Amino acid sequence: MAQPTRRRFLIAGLTASAAFVPGWGRTASSQGLDQFASGPPPCKADEQPTPAAPEGTDFRAGSPERSSLMGAGVTGTPLVVTGTVSGLTCGPIKHALLDFWQADGAGAFDKTGFRLRGHQFSDASGRYRLETIMPGPHESRAPRLHVKVQPQGKAAFTTQLFFPDDPRAKSDPQFKPELVMKVTGGPAGRSAVFDIVLNI
Repeated sequence: MAQPTRRRFLIAGLTASAAFVPGWGRTASSQGLDQFASGPPPCKADEQPTPAAPEGTDFRAGSPERSSLMGAGVTGTPLVVTGTVSGLTCGPIKHALLDFWQADGAGAFDKTGFRLRGHQFSDASGRYRLETIMPGPHESRAPRLHVKVQPQGKAAFTTQLFFPDDPRAKSDPQFKPELVMKVTGGPAGRSAVFDIVLNI
């Protein structure tokens, strides 16, 4: 009689342990993550989500799809921003919509059209690439890029991307150190890198 009792005890213990293993027996589809690119969760144990920032009053819906904002009448120091869109537990997110808008070199937003506004989609590896110009400070605030990110079937997320070592950041209520891009300079302009991590 001891052996069956011991066997039942072991089976019960294994079943109880499985209940405490995150994701045990669940597929990506059952978690609603089947639209994301591959990436076994968790992605990085010490990774933190990108802080949100206000949309503000300068956002305009309906921007054209384009990865370059260098259209007619746009002048200034060229800037190329690259990075990825990923989730804390689901890895790189493919085909996420990224809607960018910004001030021009003098700090002015286009209120009637879509100059320096545009949206694109992350590729199969969650990457994006934006060609634009360096924005100027708007109303004495630190220069920044605005971006709204929306993965398929998920809520939109809005934040702002800042530049390093700008003295106006200290008094800017929307500035967060976690939102500073990594920027390098060169003869053809500047390059910036920022990876957007969503809390999904």
